Amino acid sequence: MKVRGRVVADQTFAQRRQAEAWERQQRARIDSSGWVDPALGRATLAELAAQWLPVREPQVERRTFQSDQSALAVHILPTLGKKPIGVIRRTDVEEFARTLVSDKRLSPATATRVLATLKALLSFATRDGRITQNVASDVTVRRAPGRGRDEQAQRARPLTLTALRALYQEQLERSPQADITLVLGLTGLRWGEVAGLRVGDVMIGTSVTGGTTMTLDVSRTVIYDHGGGKASLKPYPKGRRRRSVPVANAAVPLVLARMEGKGHNEPLFSAPGGGLISESNWRRAVGWTTAVGHRPHDLRHTAASLFIAAGADLKSVQSLLGHQSSRTTHDTYGHLLSADHLNSAVRRLDTMIGDEMGTSDPESQPN
Repeated sequence: MKVRGRVVADQTFAQRRQAEAWERQQRARIDSSGWVDPALGRATLAELAAQWLPVREPQVERRTFQSDQSALAVHILPTLGKKPIGVIRRTDVEEFARTLVSDKRLSPATATRVLATLKALLSFATRDGRITQNVASDVTVRRAPGRGRDEQAQRARPLTLTALRALYQEQLERSPQADITLVLGLTGLRWGEVAGLRVGDVMIGTSVTGGTTMTLDVSRTVIYDHGGGKASLKPYPKGRRRRSVPVANAAVPLVLARMEGKGHNEPLFSAPGGGLISESNWRRAVGWTTAVGHRPHDLRHTAASLFIAAGADLKSVQSLLGHQSSRTTHDTYGHLLSADHLNSAVRRLDTMIGDEMGTSDPESQPN
């Protein structure tokens, strides 16, 4: 009996009808078991990757494709590239995932991205009929012992409001581009989102007290090849969710100054010579080096921590930051909801109950 041109079983019978019945039985077993030709599994993972990348490129975002290329070149192929795909087992993938964190010291988030590339590659092999199942499909990354469950929170290093103002003033002495530091620290926007803002994305209104209110319509982002190369505009932000972000009064004059003399579709925070601003050029202009002790991304954490300190709940912070999952917001900032924050909420609840029942003590009410 042949399947896909290969003899997979044979047996001799005295009568033709017996042979045909046996063949039907064998083919039914093959179809029900998901059998694939073993020869298809002899290709190495490196050979499979070479065939997969051209298929993968038009299917995903450019940054995702670049992440796949990097994961393959740096982590996956050096370890598993010579293995035939048909002999890779779940235990091989589990060991690979473990070494990413324990030996290579990658963060769980980075290791998960690498593992996602391997899963997508083996999924391609499964769909193409080269292997019967994706052995990596339900493998997860575990934290290395001793790193602690709050690693994500530990990596978030927000500045205090005093430190943010001091950093802004220090950088302002070097460059007027320091206004971006304050805007990032008070809005929680990602760098690419700030760079992608246009003048027409600024919404100005008037509050009930007659003051100026301002929100930013975040509807696009700037992406950079391989993390810092050529810049291009993507017509939607990360997560593909458009959102409005309020601007604190301290940053309103900075945004208004950036709008002066510009057209509706011009970049709000443009480079000194016009056009899209580069993060690397901005860092050089304001003198943002490792000596600062923080990353520019910590300004996003700063905004989140300031909003939480001012009484915002995690759901509001999730909306502000544009997180797709509430778990991301909770894992990163949940620890900021300290006992003092909860005690303040309890005091406000006591006041509400007292007002409702007529038992409030005015002197005990919070200011």
